[in-house]
Amino acid sequence: MLVKTEDIIYTPFYCEENIYNLARTIAEKNPAAINSTYAVFLSNPQQTVPVWFMRLNKDRPGYPVIWDYHVFLVHKTTLGSYVYDFDTTLPFPVAFAAHYEATFAPEVELPKRFHRLFRIIPALAQRDIFQ
Repeated sequence: MLVKTEDIIYTPFYCEENIYNLARTIAEKNPAAINSTYAVFLSNPQQTVPVWFMRLNKDRPGYPVIWDYHVFLVHKTTLGSYVYDFDTTLPFPVAFAAHYEATFAPEVELPKRFHRLFRIIPALAQRDIFQ
């Protein structure tokens, strides 16, 4: 874990701000790790991206939540990459491969309007944008 759970600020439905706050906390509490940490933005031109295993839909785990956008954090280590996603029902953090398989259901053929686009930026860059 990059930071202690009690140091994390979380507000439901504010994924971008939550990741900003997490990046800021990592930079303060674990500065060596911030350079291998990335904010991942997920959306598409229609602003309709399906994401599975979300807290918002915890009572219906086989169904996705359709977000206009979603943001999570990835930390790359020598042992693998880990996802910090505040809105998932998966563990926090979770291995990148497990998050990808569960959250994005790559085996599901999606109509074009639901195709996802990813933008990955260094967490420091996202932190600097919000300051």
